Order: sequence, then C-alpha cells, then structure tokens
Amino acid sequence: MIRLLILFLLFVTAPYWSAAQECTLIRETDPYTRLTSLSTGYHPWKGGSVTLDATKPEIDWMIEVGAGNLCFDDETTIQVFFKGTKLKLLFRNAGTVNCEGLLHVLFKNTPATNYQLTKLVTLPIERILVTNAAEKSWAIEPDAEQQARWIRVAGCLVTESKKLLAQ
Repeated sequence: MIRLLILFLLFVTAPYWSAAQECTLIRETDPYTRLTSLSTGYHPWKGGSVTLDATKPEIDWMIEVGAGNLCFDDETTIQVFFKGTKLKLLFRNAGTVNCEGLLHVLFKNTPATNYQLTKLVTLPIERILVTNAAEKSWAIEPDAEQQARWIRVAGCLVTESKKLLAQ
C-alpha cells in the first residue's frame, strides 16, 4: 500500500520536478549594486550562437555570427523565420558598431512581455538571417533539439525576468 502511495505521489509530482530542472539559468548578482542578472548561457547553432540575458531594465538577445571578423552597425538587419509558419520578425542591431560578429536586440523588461519577444521564446526558430550594411548575409540555423531547448530555457528566462522588476 505504501509503495502504491509513493508511486502515485511520484507520478503526480513528476511534471513539477521536470519543469524546475528545465529552468536552469545563470544567475549573477552585482556585488556593488546588489542587482541580479539572468542568462540562458550560449546556445551554439549552425552558423553562430545565441544567448538571452535579463536585467531589471531590459532583456538582451545577443547573436554571435560564427563566420569570423564581421563588422556590424546599426544598419544591420536580423530576420527571424519560424518553423511551420510564414511569420517572420525583422530587427535592427541595437548593439555598438563592432567587427567581432556580435549583434544585440534589446527589449524593455516590463510586466507584460513584448509581442516580438513572446514569439522569439515560444515559436521554434527555423533560421536567423543577418544582413550587414554591405548587403552580405549569414544564416544561423538550429536543429530540432536546439529549437526545443531554446524554447524551454528562453521562456523560463522571460518568466523569471519579471521577478527582477521587484528589485
């Protein structure tokens, strides 16, 4: 009888355990300001990598194009295509001018999540197409496993970022 009760409790509470385990974020606290920041860490994909970082004022989606010394400025565009839909999002690089292959898309961290950010963390990204001012393009393409992992961890970060607003 006790074994049956234990099995029942394990079965009923297992979804809560797995959800907690899937939400593994990098959490850092600034020693001077005592403000916490969250990060998904780097997610290497074919052609580059992505990461999502959150602080109290903003959420920063950083894209690193893995093709070497590429220069990007505020005229660089980032197109995001989603699997199974014709929906696409278009962003401009919000980061500084650099030749390190780094791009940033910034979102304000607010109690209500931005529409575009919601799409980035809930729909599987099929391809990211980066085009610089010289009209050179690079594609970043995650596989199915990477897409699913991104949705889990990025969705978790956006949910957890709301708690930073109370700091």
